[in-house]
Parts: sequence; C-alpha cells; structure tokens
Amino acid sequence: MNEGLPVRLLLQWHITDACNLKCTHCYDAGQKRMDLPFSDLLDIYKQYNEFLLSLPVAYRGRRGHINITGGEPFVRKDFIELLSLFFENTSLHGTGILTNGSLLDASMSSYLKRFQVSFIQLSLEGSREIHDAIRGPGDYERTLQSIRMLARDDHDVHVSFTVHGYNADFLEDAALAARNAGARSIWCDRLIPEGRAGGLKDSSMHADAIMNFMKSLSFISLKYSDKKFKVKMNRALQFLFGGGKPYRCSAGDTLITIMPDGTLYPCRRLPLSAGNVIEDSLRNVYTQSPLLKRLREHEVPVACKLCQFRMDCNGGLRCLSSAVLKDPFAKDPGCWLTFHS
Repeated sequence: MNEGLPVRLLLQWHITDACNLKCTHCYDAGQKRMDLPFSDLLDIYKQYNEFLLSLPVAYRGRRGHINITGGEPFVRKDFIELLSLFFENTSLHGTGILTNGSLLDASMSSYLKRFQVSFIQLSLEGSREIHDAIRGPGDYERTLQSIRMLARDDHDVHVSFTVHGYNADFLEDAALAARNAGARSIWCDRLIPEGRAGGLKDSSMHADAIMNFMKSLSFISLKYSDKKFKVKMNRALQFLFGGGKPYRCSAGDTLITIMPDGTLYPCRRLPLSAGNVIEDSLRNVYTQSPLLKRLREHEVPVACKLCQFRMDCNGGLRCLSSAVLKDPFAKDPGCWLTFHS
C-alpha cells in the first residue's frame, strides 16, 4: 500500500541539544532534552532506512538524505560512530553535516573524507562585528578558518545566513567572505522568532523590508555567483526577484525532523509535534499524523487564492506563519503581494 508516500525523504536529525555556543538568534528555547542512548539512535536509524526501502523507487538517485546536526553534533562522542554507519548505506541516502565548525580541526577534516559526506554547512551572519555579536567574540575568524580548512580538504562547504533586522544590510559581507574562504555557496532564510530569537530586539522585518532584502539578494547573486560559487535563491519568496521556480514548503511531506528525544517535527523551524519515534514507529507517525497529513495536502491560504503563484508557492514560509500568526496554514506574513476580490 503506497499511502501517498514520497519517492525521496529528507531527514534533519538533531542528535543533541547540547551546544558550545549561545547564539542570540537561535530558535532553541533553552530546553535541554536528555540525549538518547546510542542504542536508540541505532533504532531510529534502522526505522528510517526501513522506511526508505518502503518508498516508491525514485526516478533517479538515492531515496533519502540525512542532515545531521544539534545543538552541535560534534559534542556527542559517538557522532563519528554514527557517521560510519551512514557510510555503509550510501546507496540509500546521502549525508550532510550542519555544524558551527568550532570543534573541527585538521585531523577531523581529513578523517571526515572517508565517510563521503555530501556537504558540510557552517554559518556566517554578516561582517565580523555583526557575526561576533550574534555568535560570540572570535567566532567569525574561527568559522572562516574552518571553512578554509574544509575547502583545502576538498569538502563541499555551504554557508547559511539567517537574515533579520540586525544583519539584513550585511549579506554581501558574508557572501564575499564565504567565497574568498573557499565555500561553494551561500543561501539565506529569514529568522523565525522562536526560542532565544523571540527576544531579539529589532529582529523582525516587515514585508517592505523583506522585499528590499530580496532585491539586494538578487543583486548580490548576480554579482558574486560564478562556476565555483553560488549565491542561492531557492527559498520562500526569493523567486519573485530571482526568476527561478517558486519555492514550496516541503515540511511534513519530503522533509521531516527528529529531535534529540525522538519527537518528530515537520521541520525544526516548525516545532509542532507529530509524534515520537521512540514511542511509535517512524512510518506510523509519518503516515498517520493529522498534522503531517494536512501539510501534505498543500492547501492554499485564503489570502493567496487570487495569486498567480498560489499552487507553486503555496503561501510561503509556513514556519514563519506559525511563529508570528500561530497558524502554519496562513499566508506568509513577510509576503508583500496583496490581492482584492
């Protein structure tokens, strides 16, 4: 029975809440769940692989991909052991690592090559001053050192930029620094005012400010993108200036998130529990959760009914609608397009 299953499923797996940084824009609320024992991680991983094998055969490539993160994943001493298991199943899924890079050294960078990791993602938040104000003194240079080191070892390094009121004017600084350090790309998404980020003063961006940022993003993408480096524009609303295909939220459909205690969210930025894969099976949670079923229906928000992009964009950033409007099925509060019946 197909049960409307996807042909490919991305898992963002937070194996720990522990982190050695205290970034001011983090969506972590300070809640520290007890890390699951390694035996439970093995069970979750087994469930994921079994679920992948039950999916319809993909028209090309692997059936899944795991982005493993935290907290900070390198805090867990058994992280490398888990990666070695991923390496045994490369025909089923790829692997990405989302890290702050502060616990990496040359020997670890070299060692990671044996696991055929698809990419490693770090974060830059703007200029040195802005970045260090958000992530801590000295972290800007530590991050660039990690990017350079990983690039020298021929890792595919991606950089994320979380845009908000403090740093919206500093994307170009981050893009230039990332390119010069050897990263392959930089992409950006808007801050979600959850956790510590909920108390970040002047962080919110209204629709007009977001529109202006998107214009700037388009200009920076044209200025710095080339064969070796890309300023990507494939997130919600960015197509309105980037000219690409409209982005549609995949949370709960081809994307799921598992938290350190086994709770399954549609997405880490959409922290609504669909169940727990320690208490129930991943397959049951995915196929039976009312929340995930509704997300997979891709219903168009009422306010978007007259928009020409409604079927592809599907309302924009569901996680921002949930955080700001307390309704993940409402129109993206950052969208500047308006319609009148």
